Amino acid sequence: NQLDDWETADDLRLLCWETFRELAQQMQTLRYAKKHRTHILRIRKYVEENYHNPELSLNYLSNLFDINPKYLSKLFKDEIGEKFVDLLITHRIEKAKQLMMETDKPIQEISEEVGYTNYNSFNRAFKNVVGIAPSDYRKAI
Repeated sequence: NQLDDWETADDLRLLCWETFRELAQQMQTLRYAKKHRTHILRIRKYVEENYHNPELSLNYLSNLFDINPKYLSKLFKDEIGEKFVDLLITHRIEKAKQLMMETDKPIQEISEEVGYTNYNSFNRAFKNVVGIAPSDYRKAI
């Protein structure tokens, strides 16, 4: 539409300038999005490899990767589609289920191995994710 609105070379020059500025802003936005996507994927990989660390938290990651914790939380939600804590809990519980199937280790030991220092916290998280207590899950498998 704007291409038809120019009457002088200066009008056309201004129109081209505005168009290039808009395109540059769009490219900058895409560059930022790609950079953040790459960054959050590195952080996610770190979480999946270090889920067993009981110190793992948004604050821990924000210090490690030099990112504001609130911003990191928003990146998780925007880029991965879930909250950091939900990703961590789900990963820990999946690993716990795997250990219960593959080993005879006591459940309390498994809870510590997947990053819980408090068995009651593990039990509560397991029930919330799986729907039954870890002991009942082990009996059922």
